[in-house]
Amino acid sequence: MFSMRWPHYLYTASLFLLIFLTAVCIAISASDVIIQSLTNRAYSGSFDYRSVLVVGSSYVFLALASISFSCNRLLTVRASLQDIPKLYIPIQQQDLPKKVFERINHGLEQTKQIKKLSEPRPEDIQAIGWAKPGTHLFEGLDFKQAVARTPAIVEQVAKSVSSEYFRPLYVPVRQYIEFLMQQNLIDKQLGTVYLEGYELARFSQAPLSQEQYMDIMKHLAAILQNMGYNIKSSTTQPMHQETDNEEEEEDDHQSAITWRSRSTASKRPESEPYSIYDEDEVRNDIYELLMKDRASSHHRI
Repeated sequence: MFSMRWPHYLYTASLFLLIFLTAVCIAISASDVIIQSLTNRAYSGSFDYRSVLVVGSSYVFLALASISFSCNRLLTVRASLQDIPKLYIPIQQQDLPKKVFERINHGLEQTKQIKKLSEPRPEDIQAIGWAKPGTHLFEGLDFKQAVARTPAIVEQVAKSVSSEYFRPLYVPVRQYIEFLMQQNLIDKQLGTVYLEGYELARFSQAPLSQEQYMDIMKHLAAILQNMGYNIKSSTTQPMHQETDNEEEEEDDHQSAITWRSRSTASKRPESEPYSIYDEDEVRNDIYELLMKDRASSHHRI
């Protein structure tokens, strides 16, 4: 440490020594001139103060000018140094003593660890009404907008059953779902819960939570599954076929009424043309349809 500072001390000492010698020389010359002016007398033999006044004022002016120039230079140098951009920070090993470098390096590593630990985890970040970052299948999904688009999917599946089940533009969603429940195409209990969730998402000012969204989509998955939505082929196939045979219509009608839950639905015989899939798979496929619908709407805009 001392070996690196002694040139600075030597430079400072030599600078002050030079300034002191200069001041001594100026003082000696000034005193000599003043003494000569005091000893000299005018032709009249009386003492003349004008020479002393001229010499004294000259040296005073010189001293004031020197001080002002020195202060101006000092301030200019400091301002220039502050304006220099600090592109290089001397904290490398070759710039500092070993102990100082180790202490700085330890502080930087500790700061790095603290910064890493203080950053919020992706699973802890969640905007209200949106899915948490990194959530599987729901990345960047607005729950209220997603639920608001689900009636179009119900209508699409219903129209695949029969073209008579299309929804006119003037018919509200509640009236349309109640119509499908009257036609026994949708279970009344599932339809009622779905309508409550849809209206909550559609008309409430409060944002939906992820749990509420999953509950709505779970009931929607059960509704579509009951309507014969085939997941593996990503198409909708009607469960209720229109035939002239009244017995087949009665059987289909009875199967729609008696369907209540996954446990009862899983008891269907394997010979039935429509397999029962897990509700998670249905929700995943519904999510893909919602994302496609959102992408197409953005493309149209």
